[in-house]
Order: sequence, then C-alpha cells, then structure tokens
Amino acid sequence: MLCDGCHENEAVVFYTEIINGEKKELHLCEACAAKETGMDHSFVSLTDTSFLANLLASVLGKRQETDDEENLKKTNLVCPSCHMTYNEFLKYGTFGCPDCYKTFNFVLDGYLKKIQGNCEHTGREPLYGGETVHIPSITADADHAEMKDVEQDIAFTVDAGSTEEELRAALKRAVAKEEYEEAARIRDIIRAGRKEADEHA
Repeated sequence: MLCDGCHENEAVVFYTEIINGEKKELHLCEACAAKETGMDHSFVSLTDTSFLANLLASVLGKRQETDDEENLKKTNLVCPSCHMTYNEFLKYGTFGCPDCYKTFNFVLDGYLKKIQGNCEHTGREPLYGGETVHIPSITADADHAEMKDVEQDIAFTVDAGSTEEELRAALKRAVAKEEYEEAARIRDIIRAGRKEADEHA
C-alpha cells in the first residue's frame, strides 16, 4: 500500500480513527510520518513512544496543552497566600499551600477528570459505614459533679490505713473513670507499701 502523503513510498504507519461511526484511515511512509511529527526520520524509530505520541497528536490536530491551559499561563494566575504561579504548579507538580487548591480549583477539575474519570468520590465508604459519629457532650456542671464523685471515692478508699486490696480496688476505679494521674498516685502508694513491707521482712 502506498503512502497517503507522498504517494511514492510504501506505507509503514497505519492510523485508523473512528469517531461517531465515521472511520478515517491514514497510511504513511516513515518519511511522511516523521514530517507529521516534526522529527527527523533518520532518528525515528517506529517503536519510540514519543514519536508515536507526536504522530497521533499531529494527526488528530491536538496539541500537548489545551487552549485553556495556554490562556492560564498568559494570565499568570497567582495564589494569594503563598504567591505560587500556575507555571510553578506545572513545573513542580505540587501546591505551596491549602489556598492553592481554591485558586487553581478549575484546573484541578480537568486533571482529575482525565486521571480518575470524575471529580467526586464515588468509591467505597469507610469501614464504620460512613455514618456521622455523635459524641455526647457533658455539661460543665455535670462534669464537675462527676469529678467530685471520683475524688470522694478515691479519697475515701485511699488513706493511711488502707490495705493493699482497698488500694487495688481504688486503682481500678480511677483507671475506669480515666483518672490516670490519681491512678498513678495510688500505684506509687502501693509500690511504696510493698517496698516498706519488704524492708521490714
């Protein structure tokens, strides 16, 4: 089959495009394919992915950057917080601050659609079922009253004449009520009592 470009050489690149049921075919020799991509055909390898990408882009009439991206570069869009420009974002591939997400939001939508197919999460939900977790609030008065009860319980059971059993029970209550400082104090009393008992034995 002859090349559709020069009509002289044998075609070695075959391109077929089907859009809305319309089929377009292009058959090119190596030299014409190189002309289409702007690359010197002596350096062209038909297995080179950059060559093939350039060929497809030129045949399809598409550029590497869309017109919108070109316009954004010209406007020098800048983040108000960190002063990162759109060009810097393209160069480094990361944002400088959280406000960049707001500043370049419309750019992100396009990229996310290309990469993921959608801009919104439609995947699995968290293991806890995605339900809102409500933590009951305790009023300051109720919280204060509860603290007094804890202090009284502990103070009642922890005194100079407390046995180790009573101290252990007080320790368990303190831990259950999440009074870790008090629990540590009781633990230290138990240890001191054991040490004293060992010294006298």
